[in-house]
Amino acid sequence: MTLETQLHDHLTTAVRDTAVPAGLAQAALTGGRRRRARRGAALAAVVAAVAVGVSALVPVLGPSADVAPAGPGQDSAGLRWARSLPQGAEPGLPFFAEGGLWADGDVTPVPPEVNRSIAPRPADGGWVVLLGSSEADLAVGLLGPDGNVRTFPRETWDDGLGDAYLAVSPDGRRVATGPWLVDLATMTATRLPHTPRSSAERGYPLARVLGFSDEGLLYEAAPFDGAGTGTPWLLRADGSSIDVSPPAGSAVARGGPLAIEYADSGSDDTCLRTYVLASGAWEPDGDSCMGELVRQSLSISPGGTHLLTVDLPRVWDVRAGAWAEVDLPPAVVASWGEHWMGAVSWEDDDTFLLPVSGSWGTDEVLAGDRDESVQAVRCSVPTGECERAGVAHDVHVTQTWAGDTAVRFTTG
Repeated sequence: MTLETQLHDHLTTAVRDTAVPAGLAQAALTGGRRRRARRGAALAAVVAAVAVGVSALVPVLGPSADVAPAGPGQDSAGLRWARSLPQGAEPGLPFFAEGGLWADGDVTPVPPEVNRSIAPRPADGGWVVLLGSSEADLAVGLLGPDGNVRTFPRETWDDGLGDAYLAVSPDGRRVATGPWLVDLATMTATRLPHTPRSSAERGYPLARVLGFSDEGLLYEAAPFDGAGTGTPWLLRADGSSIDVSPPAGSAVARGGPLAIEYADSGSDDTCLRTYVLASGAWEPDGDSCMGELVRQSLSISPGGTHLLTVDLPRVWDVRAGAWAEVDLPPAVVASWGEHWMGAVSWEDDDTFLLPVSGSWGTDEVLAGDRDESVQAVRCSVPTGECERAGVAHDVHVTQTWAGDTAVRFTTG
């Protein structure tokens, strides 16, 4: 698997495509077929961007007819809106920005071998990060508060990353990556059950990590169906594993013990059903119909309470079975085109973060070294209010990639 494909898989998938109602383009949850297709042409730039030691990547978007586009060095309408919001706390998720890695109000220096194209994940003793800038030196490591990096065991990347998704256990002491489970205290790697021994047996990926629950690690591995989709397994703390295939028509979401099912209740309605994992079995946890055909789902909150769709500023409240709305001007959202869809991340079950970039809303290719202005915004679905999440950042950009952002948060 190429570096381009690894990063593509990480940035655009959360659960596998499954049978969905007409009108819902759903790769579900933090990715979609339409965005995946549009990004295809841009992905050729990823390998080159990472190879030059990219410190940040920024979007290229189509302008809106009713909001003036921004040019290089100018503020977009979205950035002006973001700066007008009341001041709020720093983001609760770590991110790369000016000066290094920002987390909990502190800034940690980042050595050059850290690849900033994938957001850091908090763990016991620091943050899990991607290392390397080319296929030959890709690896995973733990970046400590002192700026030093402890590299994962070599076997975890000898066969290629396969899938660049990284999951950290609730206690922060273990990390699942590809077919491996790494103990951060000892830096030892254990192979996950049901995973092929090499890419010669299976191809890529050898396993697809879905995330941790209170009951253990969820991941996909053998047996694989004709389309290459693996069987969902739950690896328990005692080393035993059980098949946890969700109900027919649903798929397991990345990031936690949640499964999603979409269905038509009629010619003009999209319905959503969620399941949670309890004692190794899937239990219904929400059932609602939206009263219209939803074109694309983007991201569901960690607890399965809220669903982001392309209809921002509206957000679907799964439990209430009704639309909520956040105080974000529709004209500003329209001026961003599709880019915000790949930048939004859930900070918790009720609030999401959106890193608003000064280049959003321009159709120019903004290439070359420059500083990119970014203001993270926090929106609360229950209250509908938005605020500035911490201070604005001037992030140094060395390469442009259409379809990504200069500051990125990760959930799940």
